[in-house]
Amino acid sequence: MIPLITQEVVYTHGWVTMQELAQLIAISQMTPGPIAVSAATYIGYKTAGILGATLATVAVISPAFIIVMLLAKFYHILKSYSLTQRVLDGIKPVVVFLIAAAGLKLAQTEAAKFSAWLIAGGALMLMTKTKIHPISIIIFGGVLGILLY
Repeated sequence: MIPLITQEVVYTHGWVTMQELAQLIAISQMTPGPIAVSAATYIGYKTAGILGATLATVAVISPAFIIVMLLAKFYHILKSYSLTQRVLDGIKPVVVFLIAAAGLKLAQTEAAKFSAWLIAGGALMLMTKTKIHPISIIIFGGVLGILLY
């Protein structure tokens, strides 16, 4: 979702800047629910107040809700086809690349700051070398942000 959100809200419509989107993503990672819902609610509110937030949130949730309900209804049929598995196997690397590309675009907003590299390196080390919960690592990043910025 991040590449799609970035394209639409930053480049196509200009509703938020890349910096605002980076902050929105950071906040969304600390709150429950999908990032698309958090982004829609925030951007809807920013552009059209409470009504905008409500409509944007409903608009983001509705297609996914309908698709998931249809897939749930027909999954028992679809899972028996090898074509379904092959399609999913083809989609997986594309999704990984899209996430990586979005991460690189967001990293560009922070790339010039040494302190950002320090925080990112600390988070990467904690994620790969320990069994610390991701929420604790996010809190760690926040504390380092307070200290370094």
